[in-house]
Amino acid sequence: MSPSSEQIARPPVDALVTAGAEAELLVLGSKAFTGVGGFLAGSVALATVAHLIRPAVLVRADETAESEREPVEAGAAPDRGPYREVVVGVDADHRCEKVLAFAYESAALRSAPMRLVYAWRPPGALGPGAEDLIGQEGAAQAVASLLRPWGEKYPTVEVRVQVENGRPADLLPHAARDACLLVVGRRIRPARLGTHTGPVTHAVLHRVRCPVSVVPHE
Repeated sequence: MSPSSEQIARPPVDALVTAGAEAELLVLGSKAFTGVGGFLAGSVALATVAHLIRPAVLVRADETAESEREPVEAGAAPDRGPYREVVVGVDADHRCEKVLAFAYESAALRSAPMRLVYAWRPPGALGPGAEDLIGQEGAAQAVASLLRPWGEKYPTVEVRVQVENGRPADLLPHAARDACLLVVGRRIRPARLGTHTGPVTHAVLHRVRCPVSVVPHE
């Protein structure tokens, strides 16, 4: 299919949400902070992501093909190095099939490793102790169970699991600092609750430098 363009006389968010509903993937450009910051996600991008029912990816204005790949030796083509990790954040307590499907497929298409980040918070005590250890073991078992069918479907994807005590909004930007793509989910809320990007999505869109895919799910 050849590229095409169309000028639409509608408010940007309405036009983008309509286009996104009819597309497999909506790609949005985003301004970038100077220095080492993440996205400067404007009101149009945030409002669009909050209303979408299909996946979207936000790409920084200064992103290049070489940005997704590992450094290569001098003299080698910079766009031929292996892809960096695809990082995905999941919540084992909620259904996240669409999020994992998008992440696995993205990693498989790139022949890239995938890092799965699961942030767990022990109930009660904050310091080290038996409760923390039991909580971490339970979280690791939940993630292993979650990944088992996907490993059978995508046997060539190398998966690196990171189960860590902390807030997803803090752990994901750190895990994705050298990634080629970060994949996060956004729960589609009932209309009476309004539309939201969610705290984790909002945080990573402002703090992560690599492209960010937001996958809506029930």
